[in-house]
Amino acid sequence: MLHRLRLSPDQHPQAHKLHQESFCGSCQAQAGFSGRMTSLTINYLLAYLQMIAVGLEGSSTQQASCRSRPWIGVAVRRASPGVERLLAAVNLALLSSWLHLQHSNGDRRARIGLVLLRSSIAKAQEELRSLGLEPESFQVLAQAEPFSDAMPDVFSRILVRIAALCGRPELTEAMARTGRSLARSLVLWHLSLPPSPHNPDWLGQWRPELAKDPEGLRQRLVTHVAELRGHLEALPLGEARDAVLAVVETMEKGEYVEQRPGTTWAEAVKRGWMQSGDTC
Repeated sequence: MLHRLRLSPDQHPQAHKLHQESFCGSCQAQAGFSGRMTSLTINYLLAYLQMIAVGLEGSSTQQASCRSRPWIGVAVRRASPGVERLLAAVNLALLSSWLHLQHSNGDRRARIGLVLLRSSIAKAQEELRSLGLEPESFQVLAQAEPFSDAMPDVFSRILVRIAALCGRPELTEAMARTGRSLARSLVLWHLSLPPSPHNPDWLGQWRPELAKDPEGLRQRLVTHVAELRGHLEALPLGEARDAVLAVVETMEKGEYVEQRPGTTWAEAVKRGWMQSGDTC
C-alpha cells in the first residue's frame, strides 16, 4: 500500500543512501522471517518504518549479500530482531488485506497470491497476536473509509510497539501521535495524486468522489504533513533524521518519485500479480 514513499537521490544523496540501506535491511529481514519469496513483497512504507526504527536504535551500516542477486554485496541497516519480526508481520498483514479485497473483486491472481503466502500470513498473524496486535484490525484497512480512524489506530499501535521493542518506552505517546499523523498524511498524499501505473490504487474505490474537491484534499494534506513533520522532529532519530524528514518533504511537495521500468523477473512479479512493493 502507498508504495512510493521515497525520496530523490539527486536532491538528497546522503539521505537516499540511508533510505536504501533501510530498504535492503527490510528485504533481508522479511526473507529471514518468512522466506526469500516474501522478500519480493517489500515496499517503501515498510522501509520507512524500518528507517524510523534504526534511527531510534542508532543502527550502523552492515554488509550482506543481496537476496535477489546473492553474488552482489549490499549495505544494509538492520533493526533489532524483535522490531524486524514486527515489521515483517505488518507487511504481510497489509498485503493479505489487499489480496483479500482484490479476490473479492474477482481477481483470480489474488487468490493465487493468498494460496502461495498462506503459511507466511498465518505466521504473521501469530506474531502480531504475540505482540498484542489484532490481525483482524489489519484485514479491514483495504476497505475502510479513508478518513475514518481505522488506519490511524493501527499505525498508532504499530509505532507504539516499535518504541517498546527499541527499548524506548518513554516515547510511547510521541510514537502514538506520530503513527496517527503518518497514516492520515499517507492517505491524503495518496488520494491527492493520480494513481501510479506500476502500483495498485489502494483507495481506488474512494477516489472518484474525493477527486471532486482536489483543493480541499491539498489543504488537508498540507495541514497533516506539517503536523507529521513536527512529530518526527521531536523524535530522537539520530543519523536517520534527515532521511526520515526528506521523505516527508516529498509528500509536502505532492510528488511521486518515479522508478525505472522493471527489467528483471522479480520486478515483473512485484508489479504484476503480487501487486506489492517496488524495485530496490
